Amino acid sequence: MDKKTVLLELTLKDRIVLLNGVLPQQGDFLTQSIVKDIIKMVSVTPEEIIKYKLEFKSTGVTWSNEAKDLEFKYEFTKTEIDIIDQQIKILDKENKITQENLELCTKVRGLK
Repeated sequence: MDKKTVLLELTLKDRIVLLNGVLPQQGDFLTQSIVKDIIKMVSVTPEEIIKYKLEFKSTGVTWSNEAKDLEFKYEFTKTEIDIIDQQIKILDKENKITQENLELCTKVRGLK
C-alpha cells in the first residue's frame, strides 16, 4: 500500500450507501473525474450480484445473510477520501446523516 493511499474496509451496505447517497452528484470537472474513479472501484459487480443474491427493490437493496458482515478492502487516495469526507460534512451540516449512512460516515471520519 502506497503511503499516499488509505485502506478502507467497506461492507456491501457501505458501498451502496457511498454510491447512492454520499458521493457528490455534481461538481467541478476534476471532482467528478475522481468520483467516477471511486464509482468504478466500489461498484457492485454482476458476479457479486449473483454470488450474494442482491435484489434491488423500490424499498432498498437486500442480500444474502452470507454477505451481511463481509468487508471488502479498498485503497483510496487521500484526494478520494477528502472528497468523500467533504460530502459527509455537507450531509452533517444539512442534518442528513441517517442510520443508513452513519456507519460509512463514521468509518470515513475516523480516517481524519
